[in-house]
Amino acid sequence: MEAQEDPKGFEGFALYRRLDVFAGRRLFTRVRFSRQKRDICFVGNEASQKYGIRRDWEYPRTETEKNHYVDLLAQCRRYLDELGDGYELSVAAPSDPLNVSNLNLREMDRFLDFWNLMAYDFVGGWSTTAGHQANLHRDPGNSRSTGFSVDDALRLYSSIPSYKLVLGMPMYGHSFITDGPGEVAQPYSDHDRVWNYKELPPDGATEYVQEDIAASWSYDPARRLFTSYDNPSIAKLKAEYIINKKLGGAMWWETSGDRKDERSLIMTVVEHLGVGRLDRKNNHLAYPYSEYENIRNQR
Repeated sequence: MEAQEDPKGFEGFALYRRLDVFAGRRLFTRVRFSRQKRDICFVGNEASQKYGIRRDWEYPRTETEKNHYVDLLAQCRRYLDELGDGYELSVAAPSDPLNVSNLNLREMDRFLDFWNLMAYDFVGGWSTTAGHQANLHRDPGNSRSTGFSVDDALRLYSSIPSYKLVLGMPMYGHSFITDGPGEVAQPYSDHDRVWNYKELPPDGATEYVQEDIAASWSYDPARRLFTSYDNPSIAKLKAEYIINKKLGGAMWWETSGDRKDERSLIMTVVEHLGVGRLDRKNNHLAYPYSEYENIRNQR
């Protein structure tokens, strides 16, 4: 993928709260076929008065669904434009070849402001080998630990301008019972195999970083517990990757898993990209009844 400058001259990175619309394939297909239900989602609804909408359809499977997705985005774009300027439309974009192949990238891109690339979950509870879940590069010395990479994911989106691709990063870790990365593994049953980043590394585990592939993990030999997650060292490498590849910014799933100290992944990336480069435009989100004071008071 060739890195491309934003023709609008924007050199900032966005940090937003947005209305996220998520549904599995069955629900989105039903809504798409019902014009009344679809219109309720956007016309005369408070949901349409927000800063922007991020669509997350997991995932189209057929040619018909692929075309329906494009049609849905076209209608969302039209409704948002009717509200006025400044409303953005984006999608949560898969990173695996099968699901990307079921997207009409060029047609979708006509209606999108950017793509949030879900560059994580390369391994998980379904895996039989302990591997890295969000590594930037493959490991030629231990190929079993890196069956996929962010590099691979970006190549799948080579038809999309780089400045419209936002790098998604995990705020959690996947664990396995194993002898190490690249070894045969069993899923770890506790925590449903997933930890919030702020819980990591687990008690008794030692943290490791492999900079050449941009991956970090922890290992507890007593429990044979291997956990793949991003730490601050990897967050810095990914921030540099965003700059070098001229990507559109960063996003996380999901921010409540972050720490509030010097190991905060969000602050590590923000500081490395440069606070002055953040897009600080106001949004239209309002959550007056939120349990979080900063959100309730729009700070």
